[in-house]
Amino acid sequence: MIDCSVTEMDAILSTFGTEVQVLVCHWHIRRAWEKKVKQIKSSISTVDSKALRKKARVYLSSLMYAKDPEEFDVKWNEFRQCHLVEDITFYTYMFAYYYPKREKWSKVWREGIHFHTNNLIGSWHNQLKTHYLKKTRKHRIDYI
Repeated sequence: MIDCSVTEMDAILSTFGTEVQVLVCHWHIRRAWEKKVKQIKSSISTVDSKALRKKARVYLSSLMYAKDPEEFDVKWNEFRQCHLVEDITFYTYMFAYYYPKREKWSKVWREGIHFHTNNLIGSWHNQLKTHYLKKTRKHRIDYI
């Protein structure tokens, strides 16, 4: 499981091929989405902008937690119809960057996966750096 890094994903796939399943961390993907959601603006009013942002968050959650591919497709089409009218920029962003790799972030294609974030790995790295490496800045193997 990785952050939203295309470079990291390409490196893993070029090294291991199709033998591994690369997944994107839900926490990192939601953070990336939230940055874009905050840019959604209605031409009518601030209240409408807030309502549109709220609607986008609901659609994104329903896409992330869809139960099967058919439900995902229905939710995606609803999302598309809403945002093609309301905010085509946000839809274009989602279609270009996230729709092609939907198998890596939607629970539909994560059967048997129990963890959906890589926060435990981050915590482990922190423990390693803090307690075992004693916060040293020299991480070369000959200094450890």
